[in-house]
Amino acid sequence: MRSCNNAGVRGIRLNMCTRGNPLNKAAVIAAAECVRSFGWVINVYIALEQIVEFAPLVPQIGLPVAINHIGAPDQARGPGRLQPGYAEFMDLLRTGQL
Repeated sequence: MRSCNNAGVRGIRLNMCTRGNPLNKAAVIAAAECVRSFGWVINVYIALEQIVEFAPLVPQIGLPVAINHIGAPDQARGPGRLQPGYAEFMDLLRTGQL
């Protein structure tokens, strides 16, 4: 990681978008631990409904967090704002945690 940091890398991306599968919380925390000393951004690609589980982890991560594609709402389920996870996503934005 040090050589990546020295080369200018400033974040990692976690692809956790697994609709219907539980969020791997341990993997998120482990990844954050690997880059914590560098202060990198954690960029997370997760399904909108996974944000319900993910939101409580954000304070534990202790690094800047970005969620790709507003949680990639499932367009077949209607407007994203009406889907599980949207309210939690907006709460994270309002509190400055994203």
